[in-house]
Amino acid sequence: MKKTRILTLILVLIFASNLSFSQRNGKMPPAQKRQHGIENRIPNLSDQQKEQIKSLRLSFMSDVLPLKNQLKEKQAHLNTLQTAEKADLNQINKTIEEIGNLKINIAKRKALFRQNVRKNLDDEQRIYFDTHFSKREKMMHNKMKGNCKQMD
Repeated sequence: MKKTRILTLILVLIFASNLSFSQRNGKMPPAQKRQHGIENRIPNLSDQQKEQIKSLRLSFMSDVLPLKNQLKEKQAHLNTLQTAEKADLNQINKTIEEIGNLKINIAKRKALFRQNVRKNLDDEQRIYFDTHFSKREKMMHNKMKGNCKQMD
């Protein structure tokens, strides 16, 4: 009898802790979920603006995806070169240059995308876009930068 009460109490505690953990795990009702795509986060966009920005975003993403994949491949190759028994400094430097060129290409395409989005916005929307999305990028950059420091 005493064992079943203790066992029941343990099961209830485990169940209650699971419930509270899942509620704190970032689960929100569907209405509060963050909408993906910048066209859903800029206030007061017309349907036409949303469609134009969505089209620009999809075009940008499909344009940049192969470059990001190449970048990951080059970074993996660089890691292989740097950890080889006899590292070839010329190959390492060449790969670093290739990585830099890919990053420059991606940054240029991103700048073009941002300017194309800005062309579709009125003054108020443009100000919102410039302030909110540049903050997000800076935050992501700082987060990545912090992670890099930990890895070194």
